[in-house]
Amino acid sequence: MKPENTPVIVAAGQVCDRENAMDSLDLMEAALRRADAGQGWIATADSLATVAQISFPALGDTSQALATRLGIAPRLCTQTPWPTGESPLQLLHDAACRIGSGEIEVALIAGGEALRTAAARKPVDPMRAEATKTTPKGLARYGLVAPTDLYPLYENATRAAWGQTLAEAQAETGAIWAAMSRVAAANPDAWLQHPY
Repeated sequence: MKPENTPVIVAAGQVCDRENAMDSLDLMEAALRRADAGQGWIATADSLATVAQISFPALGDTSQALATRLGIAPRLCTQTPWPTGESPLQLLHDAACRIGSGEIEVALIAGGEALRTAAARKPVDPMRAEATKTTPKGLARYGLVAPTDLYPLYENATRAAWGQTLAEAQAETGAIWAAMSRVAAANPDAWLQHPY
């Protein structure tokens, strides 16, 4: 990798819609514009990648619509196939590899879930409704269709592997989340702004 191809994160933007007025595409656009902050990075983008979202399935592939809203036409315009938790890091990895190889110079990555907005507009759990459509039948048979259904399985498996009692595991998790809540309390865009 040549020094001029060293990937660097130059900006990040975050938006918290407490009024439940923005859909996923609105959130992505607002976050990218906040990250750009008038510096002009958006206009120079060679690549725009979005994380598939579940709140507003009718939006489909948000990458092209987002490019249109931003007034750009990047050579690469993609969306992840699934709305998974590792998708943002995968997109960051892919962008860094493309920059490192000299394929692109500027990459935009965006994701946005508006689950509360979707729920306010129609009284169904959008996450569970969409996840049910794509969940493998073996998992669906046991009601394991959303990330929150699976997290307890991981927590119990790691607790057992580490030889922790339930109380020890809960104390460790509590300490981790307490530290995170202190950081979040100082972030104006955090959903929960009180230290716990």
